[in-house]
Amino acid sequence: MSRYHELSRERQEQIREDQARHWVNPYRCNDEAVIRRDPAHDKPRLWRPTFVSDVEKIMHVPYYNRYSDKTQVFSFYRNDDISRRAFHVQLVARIARNICRMLGLNEDLAEAISLGHDIGHTPFGHAGERILNDLYHGHTGRFFNHNVHSVRVLDQMIHRNISLQTLDGIICHNGELELQEYRPRELGTFAEFDQMTERCYVDRGAIKELVPGTLEGCVMRICDIIAYLGKDRQDAMRLNLLPKDSFTAGAIGTSNPYYVGNCGMHGRYAANMAVSECDVLFSIGTRFNDRITGDLNEFAPKAKIVHVDVDTASISRNVVVDVPVVADARTALEKLSEWAEPKKTTAWIARIEEWNKENPLEMRRDKGLSPQMIMEGINEHFKGAIIATDVGQHQMWATQYLEMERGGTFITSGGLGTMGFGFPAAVGAKIGCPEKEVICITGDGGFQMNMQEMATAVCQDAPVIVCILNNFYLGMVRQQQQLFYGKRYSATCLRQHKECPNNCKGPGKDCPVYEPDFLKWAESYGAKGIRVTNTEEMNAAFEEAKKNKKTSTVIEFMIATEDIVLPMVKSGTAMSQMILK
Repeated sequence: MSRYHELSRERQEQIREDQARHWVNPYRCNDEAVIRRDPAHDKPRLWRPTFVSDVEKIMHVPYYNRYSDKTQVFSFYRNDDISRRAFHVQLVARIARNICRMLGLNEDLAEAISLGHDIGHTPFGHAGERILNDLYHGHTGRFFNHNVHSVRVLDQMIHRNISLQTLDGIICHNGELELQEYRPRELGTFAEFDQMTERCYVDRGAIKELVPGTLEGCVMRICDIIAYLGKDRQDAMRLNLLPKDSFTAGAIGTSNPYYVGNCGMHGRYAANMAVSECDVLFSIGTRFNDRITGDLNEFAPKAKIVHVDVDTASISRNVVVDVPVVADARTALEKLSEWAEPKKTTAWIARIEEWNKENPLEMRRDKGLSPQMIMEGINEHFKGAIIATDVGQHQMWATQYLEMERGGTFITSGGLGTMGFGFPAAVGAKIGCPEKEVICITGDGGFQMNMQEMATAVCQDAPVIVCILNNFYLGMVRQQQQLFYGKRYSATCLRQHKECPNNCKGPGKDCPVYEPDFLKWAESYGAKGIRVTNTEEMNAAFEEAKKNKKTSTVIEFMIATEDIVLPMVKSGTAMSQMILK
C-alpha cells in the first residue's frame, strides 16, 4: 500500500500523458473568464497573461513590502519554526503552483491569490488580529478579519483593478478554518462579492461560511494549511492540526528512569557523584558555570568530556574539554545517535541507584510547612502549568522537587543570579499563553525587586498565581552566613531596623513587624491575597487560586526562618564534597 504522499504508478503515468498532450482541466479558471471592475483596463498580453498581471500588481504595492515586518508565528529568534509572512505567502504560492500544475489548473491565478491572501494581516500574528478585532468592534460594532482587510487593501485602498477571481480567493482563503469538502461555489458578480464582504464586517459567523468560487481558490486554501504543517508549526498546533506535543515527544521528564536531577552547588547527591565518577561526560549547550563545576581542578576528574555547543567561544571557556563539537544540538545528537554503539551500562545505572538510596532528597516533615511540601502541592494541583522561578533558596527547592513532564514548562534564570526575574517572566508567559495556568515561585526578598510589575499583569489582563516563600530573609545569602560564618548575619534579615543589635543571631519575639504586608499589597492591585501557615491551608489556597481566573492570586507561605537547601557544595570545593545534613 502506497504512503499518503505517494501516487500510484498508474496515476503518475496518467499525469505524464495529460501533460504531454497539454490537457486542460475542464474546471480550470481560464484567463478569458476574468472579471474586473474596469474590464477595459488591463488587457492581457502574450507576455503578461491575465492573472500574471494580478501577481505583479500585488508584488509591487507598498503593502507587499510590509510582509517582511509581520511575524507569522511567535517563536524564539533562533527557532527553526519562526516564519514571517513574506516567506509564508511565498511558501503557499510555491505549493499551490505545484498542485495546480499537476491538476491542470491555472497556476498564475493560484499564485496571485497566494501572494495576496495575507496582505491585510496584522503584525503579531493571529494574536494581533484578535486584539485589533476587539478594539475595532468595541468602537464601531463591526468585526475585523485579516482576509477581509486584505481585500479592502487591494480593492479599495490601492485601486489596482485586481480580478474578482483573485479577490474571491483571498477573502475565502481562511486556511485556519478547515472544510470537510472543497467544492467551489458559483463565482457571481462584483455586486454579490461586495455584499459578501460587507456581511463579514457585521456578522461574526459569516467568515466561517465562505467558500471559494474557483477550484484554484480551493487549492490555495488547502495550501495555506499545508504551509502551517510544513513550516509554521505553532499555527498548526494552535489549530489542532498537529498535537501540542508533536515536537516535544522525546522530551525527558523528571519521571524518566534515567533522569537523576540537577548537579552542582545544590545538585542531588547521585547526580554530583555520577559526574565525579563517570568516564565520559557529554555536555549539550552547558556553559560550565561555577555553580555547576565547583573546584575546576576536581570537576569530572576521571572523564573524557564531549562538549556540544553552537557557539565556538563557549567551548573550553571554563572547562577544557577533550572533544569539542561546534554544532546545533539537534544535528549533533542525530549524528551521535547514528554513530553510537550500544554499551552495557547496567552496572553504572545500578551504582547511580545506590547513590540515590544512600542520600535521597528529603526535607523535614515533623513540624510546620516545609518548602518540599509546597512543591509537592504545586505538583498535585498544577499539572501541565508554566512555572517561573525567581532567584534564591526557593529556586533550588523548585529544581529539586518540582515534577516536570511534557506539557509543562519551567522558566528560570539558572545560575545567573537575576533576582526579580520570576514575576515579570511569569507575566510574560501568561500574556504569551493566556490559556495556561502560570505559577511564579519566588521569595520575599527577590519578589520585592520587581513586585511593581503587578501593574503590568493588571493592565494586560494576565493573572498569575504568585507563591511567595516567606522566611524573612535573603535566604540564599543567609544560608552561607548560617553555615560558614557563625550566624553573623549581615544585610540579609528583612526585618532588621536600626535599633536591632549588631550581634543578632536570628529572629526572636522582640523582632520588628515584617514589612510589607503582601496581602494588603495584593489587594491594593485588585489581586487576591492568601496567607498559608500549614498544609491544610495550603491545599485550600491552591484550590481557591485555581478558581480565581480574573485576577492574580498571591499566596504567602510562612516557612521556617532557617530552613536550608541541601545538599550543598561549598564554593571552591569539589562537587563530591557535599554537605548533606
